[in-house]
Amino acid sequence: MNSTPTQPTWRRRPLIVAVGLLILVAGGLALWHFQPWISAEPSEKKGASTATKYTCPMHPQVVRDGPDICPICHMDLVPEGSGQTHDESHSHDDHANMIHLTERGRVLAQVSTVVVESRAVGAGVQVPATVELNESTQRAVAARVAGRIERLYATQTWQPIRKGEPLLELFSRELIAAQQEYLLARESATTDALGFRSVGEDANGANRAGRVVAAARARLLQSGMTEAQIKALEERGSVTQTIIMYAPISGMVSRRAAVEGAYVNEGTLLLELVDLSSVWVKANVFESDLPRIRSGMEMELSGPAIGGQKLVGRVDFIYPTIDPTTRTAQVRGVFSNGGGMLKPGMYLTASLAPDAVRSLAVPVGAVVRTGAMDMVYVEVEKNMFQARQVTVGTSDGTWYAITGGQLKTGDKVAAEGGYLIDSEARLTGGSAATGHQGH
Repeated sequence: MNSTPTQPTWRRRPLIVAVGLLILVAGGLALWHFQPWISAEPSEKKGASTATKYTCPMHPQVVRDGPDICPICHMDLVPEGSGQTHDESHSHDDHANMIHLTERGRVLAQVSTVVVESRAVGAGVQVPATVELNESTQRAVAARVAGRIERLYATQTWQPIRKGEPLLELFSRELIAAQQEYLLARESATTDALGFRSVGEDANGANRAGRVVAAARARLLQSGMTEAQIKALEERGSVTQTIIMYAPISGMVSRRAAVEGAYVNEGTLLLELVDLSSVWVKANVFESDLPRIRSGMEMELSGPAIGGQKLVGRVDFIYPTIDPTTRTAQVRGVFSNGGGMLKPGMYLTASLAPDAVRSLAVPVGAVVRTGAMDMVYVEVEKNMFQARQVTVGTSDGTWYAITGGQLKTGDKVAAEGGYLIDSEARLTGGSAATGHQGH
């Protein structure tokens, strides 16, 4: 049986090889052509994830993909988190709380520095004060013997009284008996008509009768009679039924504790007198100013209550306690008040001029007062600032005395612009609260 002849296999093999080579070349060309598009996508994603964002320290809502200028404050944008690390030559702990300013940002924020040094800082202290009674001029008038008030001459409180003027008239049986005893003692001491008793001294050199007279006289004085009243008794030779009590000082009746017709015992308070020719003025001085106050320094008073006049006195006592609520201590001054201008209870302003205290000092604008603490910003490197906690003392309006903290002579502090630096510290994460804790 005959079959149709076919093309030999060896004649078809070159065709297959040629087609395969064409396919390989075409695939290679396609791979080479599309390679940039395949590799570009992951590369761009990687770059996008690591690109640095730039933001404004004062306006964190402004964010750019690269260096730029803030459209609000015109400060240079800084990389996000740049407040944390600045220089690989320093440790992370040293720079974690430092705030870096660009040169342009420093100029725009008007940040200037001043070297810390010791200087005398002092200013007058002006504080509220009140007028009070001078306790050293107060006198109490009390009954020396029991009796009854027959008449009262000091009839009202704050009645002016002069020394030696009558205050009241007292009837006392005890005082009548003392007068009789004195008259009898005097009579027995005189020479009797027969001449049996002389006034001369006895064998012991003492006059017994004279000693009795002296004792009776002393009893009258202790009972409240004056020398003039005793002399009148001697001249009169008879007792008086009532005794007048006189004012021991000039002043005013600050208290009236008795009325006419009242019975009193020995020691009963009758009246209180006070001499207002001298008064106390108590000023409330803050405890921070107390180290500069001393006894003997001048205290000046002013205020509407005295018609704009200036009255000068002297500090005579500094009270040893502090009011826990106002954190003040009372400083007492003594003032002459002959004209009666200063009245107890009057509200005035006291001015003290203490000597200046020499200590470390910084400008007033350098201190950032947060309420919880006081801070200054020290330039530790060029345009690099760090917060330091300080204790502020007295101020003269231009300088603050630094009484404690982490400053030393020679430190450079931001004299102006401290609040702007503090704001940047909080926005960039360099919290001032932690900045001072690390030192």
